Amino acid sequence: MSRLKGAAAAVLVSLAILVPGAASGAAGASGAVEAVRATVDRVIEILNDPGLQGPEHKGERRGRVMALISERFDFEELSRRTLARHWRKRTDAEKKEFVGLYTRFLQDFYMKRIEDNRRQKVVYTGETLRGKSAEVQTLVVTAKGLEVPINYRLKQGPDGWKVYDVVIEGVSLVRSYRTQFGEVIQKRSYEGLIKMLREKVEGD
Repeated sequence: MSRLKGAAAAVLVSLAILVPGAASGAAGASGAVEAVRATVDRVIEILNDPGLQGPEHKGERRGRVMALISERFDFEELSRRTLARHWRKRTDAEKKEFVGLYTRFLQDFYMKRIEDNRRQKVVYTGETLRGKSAEVQTLVVTAKGLEVPINYRLKQGPDGWKVYDVVIEGVSLVRSYRTQFGEVIQKRSYEGLIKMLREKVEGD
C-alpha cells in the first residue's frame, strides 16, 4: 500500500505544510476556496507559533493541526465512498469502527511526516461549482520547484464545505483506496482488511 500512503501524505501535506505567505493565486467565487484557504492559514499559524516550537510541544502542536484537518475533511463520507458497495453491507458498529481506523491510518502517516515538509507552498488556480459540490484546483510547489496539481472535492452541508476526496495528478485518493481495499477484501475478507488496518495503526 506504499503508493496509497504516499498519496495520502501528499494530500494532507499539501493542505497543511506551507511557508508563511505562500498560499496565493486565484480567489474563489464561492466559499469552497475560502474554506480550504482558511484551514491552510490557521495551520500556518500553529506551525509557526513561537510558543509551540521544540520537541516538548510536539504533541500539542500536532494535536492542534490534526483538529483543524478533521474539521475540514469529512472522514465518514470519505470512508463511505472508499468502501463503496462494501459500506452498505456493514452494520452501524462496523461503519463506526472503519471510519475510526481509516481516519487514524491517514492521520498517523501524515503526522510522522509533518515536520519534514515545511517548505512547500500552495497556489490556488481555480474552482468548479456544481450546485452544492465544488472542486478547488491547486498547485503544490515543492522546495525543488516541482509543481504537483492537487484538486480538492468538497460538498456543502450544514457545517459548511467539507473535503470528501482529493485528486492528485489526476488520480482520485478515494478511487485508489477503493481499489486496493477491495482487493484486500476479495483476497482476505472484510475482517482481514480491518485486521490489517488495526495492526498498521496500533503498530506505528
